[in-house]
Amino acid sequence: MRVLVHPRSKSRTFIADIDDGQIVLNVRSPPHGGKANAELLKRLAKTLGVSTASLRVVSGLGDREKVIEVVGVSAQYVTRALKSSFRKRKRANNV
Repeated sequence: MRVLVHPRSKSRTFIADIDDGQIVLNVRSPPHGGKANAELLKRLAKTLGVSTASLRVVSGLGDREKVIEVVGVSAQYVTRALKSSFRKRKRANNV
């Protein structure tokens, strides 16, 4: 899955946007020392209901644009879980 990460984000919202083929995620950690990547994997694992060991940064380790591999679940499951979480947040903000 392709993601665009915003490190040092002031937003408390993890999933900022889901657009055609692009998922924008916010993390609060700085990009130094792998802290942003560690937070990204931890929060993504929680959102998807998988272990952090099931996630791997395939490319973009030092970039904002990354490709994340999710082992053990289908691409459709990942898409559905992220969109569901994104919709729940949007509904909660619109209430």
